[in-house]
Amino acid sequence: MTSDVQHVVRGAPPSKFVILLWLAGYLVIACLLISGHLAQPIHRLWSGTVLLPGIMSDLPTLTKIYRWAGIAMLLLFAVMCAVALLH
Repeated sequence: MTSDVQHVVRGAPPSKFVILLWLAGYLVIACLLISGHLAQPIHRLWSGTVLLPGIMSDLPTLTKIYRWAGIAMLLLFAVMCAVALLH
C-alpha cells in the first residue's frame, strides 16, 4: 500500500498595501455601479448583441440592474469587514 502525501506550499500572505489596493478597487467598482457610470459604456459596446440580450439592452433597466449589483457588493463588503473585525 502506498500513501500519497501532498505537500502544500503556501506563499507569504499579501501585504497590507496590496489588501488596501484591492479594497479601494472594489469600492471604486461598487461606486461606479451604483452611480450608473459603468452601465453607459457597457450599453454602448454590447447593445444589440447576444452578450447583452433582451431587457438588459435598455439603458435605464441596465442602470437599475447595475445599481442593485453595486448595492449587493457594498453589503458584501460590509459583512466581510464585520467578520474581519470580529475575527
